[in-house]
Amino acid sequence: MTMPSPDQMMQFLSQILQPPLVRQLLALALTVVVALVVGLIVRRLYLVTIARVAAAQRIAHLVNQGRQALQLDPLPAEVAGPRIRGLVISLGATWVPLSGWLAGQLALGIFHQRAWP
Repeated sequence: MTMPSPDQMMQFLSQILQPPLVRQLLALALTVVVALVVGLIVRRLYLVTIARVAAAQRIAHLVNQGRQALQLDPLPAEVAGPRIRGLVISLGATWVPLSGWLAGQLALGIFHQRAWP
């Protein structure tokens, strides 16, 4: 038994999936799955970034405690990083869902172009 070519497989799928409701449900499922996967990947990267910013803030806090013990001036607030953390949080709140939605739309477009030219 030989493996069918990609064109034969797409032709077979398009014959099975002729009803418009089935196509719409399949396209919706594909969009949701791709959006979730990409959203989770971006969310993971975002959480890693937040963890690194938090670690940098803890290190800056420890450095400031050491500087106080040595009776030196503390580091400026910009070095400690609260502004960076706020920026990362606000960007993450925007880009995590947006990246998932964009990836889902891209997958939907590719699906429609390949399955029903």
